[in-house]
Amino acid sequence: MKKLLYFATIIALISCKKDESTSQNNNQAQLYHVPLAIGNYWVYENFNVNPDMGTVQNSGLKDSIVIQRDILIKGNTYFVRMGIIQYTGNNSWGLVDLVRDSSGYLVNEKGTVLFAENDFVNTFNSWSLVVGNNDTIADIFYTMEPYLDVIHTASGDYNGGLNYKGTVIQYISDSSFTKYFNNVYAEDIGKIFETSFFAGTTNNWIEKRLSNYLIQ
Repeated sequence: MKKLLYFATIIALISCKKDESTSQNNNQAQLYHVPLAIGNYWVYENFNVNPDMGTVQNSGLKDSIVIQRDILIKGNTYFVRMGIIQYTGNNSWGLVDLVRDSSGYLVNEKGTVLFAENDFVNTFNSWSLVVGNNDTIADIFYTMEPYLDVIHTASGDYNGGLNYKGTVIQYISDSSFTKYFNNVYAEDIGKIFETSFFAGTTNNWIEKRLSNYLIQ
């Protein structure tokens, strides 16, 4: 029997399995939606959304991410992203991740694909969350798709972008239900909008909206 336990939001940040389903042979491809340069930074406001009550409340908490430096790993140059990410247990300043542009794929040092510029076919970062006595409480995978809605943020309004969309199938007793993560990127800017949720049957979610940024 599959059961659900309460687990943290933004599963992408805690996953570490290498994505081996993706071909990355197009050396002409580049990341236009994820600017990678030392000194680039992004700040996000966090909002608590309650669809049942019809409320959107600014939590007063902010995320901050900056590309602090680069580092050489096995002949590849990775950019070191430092910052604070609320609601993930990473709410004090520290390492966020190490990333590089791999022919149009944003990958970390473990090979996990975190974004793809032109690949709308493959499934990325597919894994299962298993606890206890080999009990699967969720299956997770990511895909790329266009995001067509207008996004309103303190940094401006955006006519959609590219969405690194996470699908999470959660299991409660003998039932399952599906929720989604949205990670929307704008060209030449980076991530502008994100949604995540707390596990369980609640309909509430967290929105992270870009408030200000600097691109070198």
